[in-house]
Amino acid sequence: MSNNDELQELRNRWIDLPEMGYSDWEWDEFASFYDPVTRMFYWLEGSGCSCSWLWEDVNSVGDLNVGRKEELLRAAAEYSGDRYNEQFQTLRNAVSKIQS
Repeated sequence: MSNNDELQELRNRWIDLPEMGYSDWEWDEFASFYDPVTRMFYWLEGSGCSCSWLWEDVNSVGDLNVGRKEELLRAAAEYSGDRYNEQFQTLRNAVSKIQS
């Protein structure tokens, strides 16, 4: 199985979680997902201008952060800071409903 096949297989089964950030001519984004098969969370974050996008450099599962619920929430809280507190609370509430 190639790296792209593995990533596509994961994308077909994961559950999208609420995103944090904003998008306009510039963007700043934190995206996360849950895989019910492996019971792991995946996430990535980035920022840029309108000529790029968050997934631009993701070619394999290895390009994503992976961890348990606590690790995702720690990374999300660090990313959020004071900028996206309401969005972080929405993400945290969604994650708390997942039995991992």
